[in-house]
Amino acid sequence: MCGIAGIFDTAGRFPERDLLPTVEKMLNSISHRGPDGLETWKENNGSLVLGSARLSVVDLSNTGSQPMSSKCGRWQIVYNGELYNSREISKKLNSETRIVFRGHSDTEVLVESIAHWGVPETLKKIEGMFAFAAWDLQERELWIARDRFGEKPLYYGNINGFFVFTSELKTLRNISGFNANIDREALHKYFQYSYIPSPLTIFEEIKKLPQGHYLRIVDSSQEISTVKYWSPIDEISETYNSFASEDSFEEFAFVFEKAVHKRMISDVPLGAFLSGGTDSSGVVVAMQKNSSKPIKTFSIGFNEPGFDESPYAREVSKCIGTDHNEFVVSPKEAMEVIPKLPMIFDEPFADSSQIPMYLVSSLAKQKVTVALSGDGADEIFGGYERYKHLSKLAWLRNNLNPRTIRSLGKFINLIPASFLGGKYSDTSKLILPKVFKHRTSERIGKLKNVLLSDGSVDDYEILNSFWHEGNPSLASPTSENQIFFTNHTDGILNSLGVERHAMLKDMNSYLPDDLLVKADRASMAVSLEVRAPFLDLDLFRLAWASTGDFHGKDLLRKYLSGTVPDHLINRPKMGFGVPVGEWIRGPLLEWTQDLISPASLDKDGYIDSETVAKYWNDHISGESNFGAEIWSVLMFQAWKKDSNYGF
Repeated sequence: MCGIAGIFDTAGRFPERDLLPTVEKMLNSISHRGPDGLETWKENNGSLVLGSARLSVVDLSNTGSQPMSSKCGRWQIVYNGELYNSREISKKLNSETRIVFRGHSDTEVLVESIAHWGVPETLKKIEGMFAFAAWDLQERELWIARDRFGEKPLYYGNINGFFVFTSELKTLRNISGFNANIDREALHKYFQYSYIPSPLTIFEEIKKLPQGHYLRIVDSSQEISTVKYWSPIDEISETYNSFASEDSFEEFAFVFEKAVHKRMISDVPLGAFLSGGTDSSGVVVAMQKNSSKPIKTFSIGFNEPGFDESPYAREVSKCIGTDHNEFVVSPKEAMEVIPKLPMIFDEPFADSSQIPMYLVSSLAKQKVTVALSGDGADEIFGGYERYKHLSKLAWLRNNLNPRTIRSLGKFINLIPASFLGGKYSDTSKLILPKVFKHRTSERIGKLKNVLLSDGSVDDYEILNSFWHEGNPSLASPTSENQIFFTNHTDGILNSLGVERHAMLKDMNSYLPDDLLVKADRASMAVSLEVRAPFLDLDLFRLAWASTGDFHGKDLLRKYLSGTVPDHLINRPKMGFGVPVGEWIRGPLLEWTQDLISPASLDKDGYIDSETVAKYWNDHISGESNFGAEIWSVLMFQAWKKDSNYGF
């Protein structure tokens, strides 16, 4: 695992300016991603500099150092990530080229694969999480690429004729002439989703390379082309409905355990996050089956009711027999993380589980360098309750007339907000279905908005959006929403049910742009590598090769049965959050009021202070719980204030 950065002089000014000091500064700013060595490589004519900040995980010797050259001398590479089929690829390379490897790092396997097969063919063969930049000295072409699911970040842009790529946006402060203009379209989408969807970033000049894509720059023509080499839709077109679900458990267990085993290869200590839920529990059970020693597991707990899963994690740990480490976090300790968030995440990011993710990563780093997680299980195997809700909503739209549906929404709208999420919310939780007993006001409110909609906006989008009564961004959307599959109505998509369609939408944006951003930034901030076994290509194929009635979480529960008690396997999903709604009414009140005051919001013209004031007044009075909405404003304001871009 590493951080990478580089600058390519596409304007041909390389004799005038030495790029090496700039790249060195860029690497210093992301040294937390790779504290084991900062190294650079410079093209002879000075037109290109590649840099790497290395976190040594596999092959700790100097033979794994970067930037790395291919044996033939044609290619130079910098690379962030892990290849899980590195040994298979190296054997294939050896059989075809008789190459003798210098060490056993996956970086060497990657660069020699590119030297032998080229970038496009190599991307078809490798499996893992990665972002890399490869320079072809013969053809004078720069290639950058990102893994299929988007586990590792890669940003790029053109700054005054210099093509720049980097693992984290904070490196841009070191580039002379960087214009930190805020992209207002990105800001509007940020408030809508609480994260910025690819390919946008908060800056106009910079983009995210989407997952499953590569980009090539030809030096002679300055031609830049971006190519999608993999997507979930293309993959499932080949595998969907290829076997029956009743035959799938044995294959699931085999493929799942193989996915976990591949991610346990490490030359440094490793462990796992354990929340006590089915996803992380499944990973830990598979890890323990493959280890003669107790696996080190890590969880954090909170004193706040409804947010503490540590008793479940503790019980699961005893059942499996792990070496469990637990940290019960006080509100004060959790809130001490908040000032660090703008620098950790580089751009506005408002998924409040960023706080516990950072805390559990910090706990794990005390004993291990690599941790496995349960990320991706819900998207791959349909674990979110919203998938079921969308299916039921689709039934309503197909069987009831629009007037009846809107009447249901109007009825819900008559229920006082204070009953759902304010001062009487405890009473409402006694009579509501269990799925609504956590974040009650938010979930009921979204259901109401779906029922009241005229059908012109996708139900999925309503359930996954915030600020339904008015986006606080003063920018109006300038383009159609392109992060989902709303324009793909032919082929395989027509055969998918509502639940599967929603899973694909999550894989296209929520997974790479929210969950995996959170996991990468929070863990790498403390130099911890996180691996996600559920984001395995074979496991993905298995999940989507089954019939439409397939329920992957049932297979995971069956896998846990006999090791973990049923009351733990079947308990309701809690999520991984913190009570920011209560904090901003209480200990964070002064900080909140300072950042969202009209004087603060109105001075630069990004946010409508009247919209924010309406939500804040309802929240602070206890009539509603708009903690998520207010948190998104706070994270933007804190980022703008603390990011040192001169706003």
